[in-house]
Formats: sequence, structure tokens, C-alpha cells
Amino acid sequence: MLNRITLAQACEMATADLAKLEPELLALLLEDVAALKASAKKADDAIHAALHHRYGDEAAAKRREKNVDTGTIRIDDAGFVISADLPKRVEWDQEGLAQVERTLAEMGEPIAEYIKLKRDVSELAYRGWPSSLKKLFDPHRTLGVGKPTYKMAPKGE
Repeated sequence: MLNRITLAQACEMATADLAKLEPELLALLLEDVAALKASAKKADDAIHAALHHRYGDEAAAKRREKNVDTGTIRIDDAGFVISADLPKRVEWDQEGLAQVERTLAEMGEPIAEYIKLKRDVSELAYRGWPSSLKKLFDPHRTLGVGKPTYKMAPKGE
């Protein structure tokens, strides 16, 4: 039978000593770490769901006031500033981009300046293009939003 150690004990051990542990003990420690990560993720998801429940509607209303669909909104609540971020998520249709690539080649345009090897388009670059060029790409672009996130800090920090 092995003398099991805790994660706290493992953290206090020198790397060389930790490396000398039996594989079974290392495997048990990895299982403990995985369980801890899963528990932390579950707690993080629950807290962020609660923050979204509490501040999501107000953040959405403030975005509507600013006439934006995504981005960070700040909300004051009981001495705290809540940063409610709703990131932009852009996806590109790969088959459509392949057609755009062929069209650009026929036009003599340098494809590498517009399309990355994995057929992804830089959103920053896209925003700076003339509308005539954007029209080639627009049918293959889907704009969505990412997962809302919230941060809290005492006011004044």
C-alpha cells in the first residue's frame, strides 16, 4: 500500500522529490488536480451565471443605448464597478473564403494579405477595407457573440 500525499504536500515538495514518487501516487495527484479544476470550473460557471442573471439585462440595455451589440459596459452597484463584457465572435465560411481566394487570384490581388493560411480573416484588417472588397467577403462572414464575462472591483480601484 502506498502512503498517499495531498496536493498541499505535493506543492511543498521539491520538483526532484516529487519526480521520485511512484507512478501510482503521481496518477492519484493528477486525478486530484483534475477534480479540483472541475470543481473550480463548476463554481466559476455558477458565479458567472449569477452575475449574468443580475447584471445581464442592465448591460444589454446600456449597449442598446450606445447602439452597440458587443463590448464592455461598466455598472456601478453598492460601491463596486462591474465590468460586463460581451466579446464579438466572428466566424468565416471556409468554402466561401475559398471562392473569394480564387476571385482575388483572378484579380491579381495578393491573397496572403487578405486571407490567413487557415482561411481566417483578421477582423481589424476587415474593418479597414473599402466596401467594394468587403462585399466579396460579407456573404461568408458570420458575426456572433462570445460568452459574457463579468469582473468586479471596489469603486476607486
